[in-house]
Amino acid sequence: MNNLKKVLVSLTATAVSAASFCIVPSASAVVSGKYNTYGYYFEVPENTYVKTCNANLSYNPNYYEFIMSRTGSLDGSFIVNDIGITDASKKLYVEYSNSSPSANKGYLGFVALKTNYSSVPTFNITLVKNDRNNTLTTSTIKAKKVLMGDANQDGRVEIADATLILQYLTNKDEYPLTENGILAADVNFDGSITAADAHLIQELDAGVRDGF
Repeated sequence: MNNLKKVLVSLTATAVSAASFCIVPSASAVVSGKYNTYGYYFEVPENTYVKTCNANLSYNPNYYEFIMSRTGSLDGSFIVNDIGITDASKKLYVEYSNSSPSANKGYLGFVALKTNYSSVPTFNITLVKNDRNNTLTTSTIKAKKVLMGDANQDGRVEIADATLILQYLTNKDEYPLTENGILAADVNFDGSITAADAHLIQELDAGVRDGF
């Protein structure tokens, strides 16, 4: 009987030890607790007639989560593929194309990531071509990174941002938003600034929600 007890204790200890080595960070750990959402706006200057743009971003899914993407103000096709490499490595691939590119300044598209991690990855622009199929320098396109909700551009998301949005909607001349502030204010990602965006920021500040 004593020998049997020793065997059982030994097996139990081994199982506990093995289980401890199997614990890995959750892939959805980023959604636990309050988090920040960052929007990447693919900005195009005037008179560039961008026809094609490819870009990518590497990230660790234990710390970041891809939320959404959408086509920007310059129309065209803005496709984002979220590819898993390993448990701790994923990659976003952006492919933009437009058969009738515009000379206007604007945005090819938008990508949103959320995180509770301290640093934020950046996009690597790999290819840019114009309507004549000429290859342009990759610096032609800037993946502008914006903290969503930071309407007053002070680096934080709080009730002051919601107040500024409501003031802006009431009187844009007296309470203007900067270019980045306008981008940051659209926290429900519908492409416009409304009182609904201010309401979501108020909920975040009150602790009713943990992010956008």
